[in-house]
Amino acid sequence: MQRLSKAWKRRAAWVLVFLCGLLLASCAKSGFAEEAKIAERYRGETSFSANLSVTLDHGNHTTSYRMTHTYKHGEGHVMTVEEPATLSGLVIRAGEDDMSLEYQGMIFTPQDMVGTSATPVKLLPALYRAWGMGISENVSFEKTENGRLIVLDIFSKVDGDEFLLRTWFDESTLHPTKAECFFDGRRVMTCEYADVAVE
Repeated sequence: MQRLSKAWKRRAAWVLVFLCGLLLASCAKSGFAEEAKIAERYRGETSFSANLSVTLDHGNHTTSYRMTHTYKHGEGHVMTVEEPATLSGLVIRAGEDDMSLEYQGMIFTPQDMVGTSATPVKLLPALYRAWGMGISENVSFEKTENGRLIVLDIFSKVDGDEFLLRTWFDESTLHPTKAECFFDGRRVMTCEYADVAVE
């Protein structure tokens, strides 16, 4: 009877290991499938537009902006500031290798974030590029009153500095709802998306 008991214990242990393996595989497959859908949607062969509310943390103070962000394949990114009023009308054009800033005929250089060489206007295009990579560090899900959100964590280098880019996507539309950028463990930018359109 004791031998039989040990045999059953071994069999039960193998069954538990097998079930745990199935559970982990199911979770990984589910996360991978959602990540692949997002990557396909934002791989760079689409057009994108959204209204943004952006908060930047400069270390000793924060600044907030309202702007629009558009992307067209072959043309690049265009970000137009609406608020604050002192910068209303500022237009930032960002291609793969160049960037121009237009403001009433003057050149504007955005403030670097403390401790990094990346400027805020470079992080928004970096976020969009990251969505199409399909190489997330982590995929998770959050439930809300309106459904479920897919959360992607992606590491990306901007001007030589490594950022953690975290984005929340509406599961039904795959549109971004919120993004956060972290450098050296500190959140340096928060972005909320509205009126998103992807074609």
